[in-house]
Amino acid sequence: MSKIFLDYLPPEIEGREHERRRAMRSGDVAALASLLHDSLIYVHSSGVRDDKESHLASIASGKVIYNEFAHSELRCAVLGAHTRLISGRFQIEATVAGQRGKIDTAFTAVWVLTTDWQMASWQSTLWPAGRQGPGGTQ
Repeated sequence: MSKIFLDYLPPEIEGREHERRRAMRSGDVAALASLLHDSLIYVHSSGVRDDKESHLASIASGKVIYNEFAHSELRCAVLGAHTRLISGRFQIEATVAGQRGKIDTAFTAVWVLTTDWQMASWQSTLWPAGRQGPGGTQ
């Protein structure tokens, strides 16, 4: 099987990702739950790891409030008919435990096709200071 790399989100993921960001921003836990796989592994840039239940609980409780998002430098690896590996840059403004802040991250996400596309994994790390983009210098 050959790998296919795309420098954008494919349509089957783009709409679902838009829905995910909308649900996170609005605190719509029910909508977000339908977009996340039951076996979700969500690793924040801080190193904190959530499963689906704990990720949704942090949003439902108001402990984490997502305010703004921006994706860039996206790349997608099509790994067969039912898996998409997405990577890129994710800039976020959020309020965590009452503290508002901005964070600039590199991320990898795995989307799988079950009855619909669901995010099964997310992992982010801090974006290197001074890096200008793909192939940029530090």
